[in-house]
Amino acid sequence: MSSTMIGNKSWRLFIVAIEDEAKPILDYFNLKRIDNSSIKNELFTHVNFKTFGNSFFQLTEGFKIYSNPIGIENILIVSGIGKINASAATSLGLQIFNPAEVINFGLCGSLHPNKIKKGDFVIVSKVFQHDFYLPFKGKDFDYLFETINLDISNRPKHPSLEDLDKISNFSFVKLASGDSFIDNAEDRNNLASVADVVDMEGYAIAKICSLFRKKLSMYKMVSDFSDKKSKEDFSKVFIKYNDKTKNILINL
Repeated sequence: MSSTMIGNKSWRLFIVAIEDEAKPILDYFNLKRIDNSSIKNELFTHVNFKTFGNSFFQLTEGFKIYSNPIGIENILIVSGIGKINASAATSLGLQIFNPAEVINFGLCGSLHPNKIKKGDFVIVSKVFQHDFYLPFKGKDFDYLFETINLDISNRPKHPSLEDLDKISNFSFVKLASGDSFIDNAEDRNNLASVADVVDMEGYAIAKICSLFRKKLSMYKMVSDFSDKKSKEDFSKVFIKYNDKTKNILINL
């Protein structure tokens, strides 16, 4: 597919898990849903339509995809929750749009409540999957247990992030990803020895970007303490998430 891949060096692909995480990005860039009527004509001025034809909509039918109404510069895909959904959405976005970079925004749970507080915005520098088990060891299986390092050299220079550098050792964090929502102290404490925060999609996005050799930036806001109150806390954070996300978008 690479020989017919569309793309532009200035395009950015945003991946989020749920609509609430997408909202500040959609609002800031004025992104609209791609479907059979909304911005089809504008999209196809940048696309070799003969290559895809109606198959474009067949390929993207299972995803909520958004872009600029005029000038395709930012594409956002709402992947759905979990590693499989995140892998599928990221793979689709990279193959069809061939963006210059991928950016993931979302929520995460703190594994260190005394140091990483609810409402903190963190930048992921390392990510691994915590829920994978295989009883075999050896170099042929090393890739299954890898920690992926993200390039954080070009992060946005925003005062709020600079202040975070000064007051916390956790401005850059190690993220553990898994398909289970962590909402009990026992699981949280087990993970706390190997990670700083936890989510359900980050590793999958990073793995696909690594395979495609695409630059990835990952920004997370802490929604909860990975305990019995996590479900309740998760539903209360989106006003603060919207404001903080927009502050970072200004400097991307």
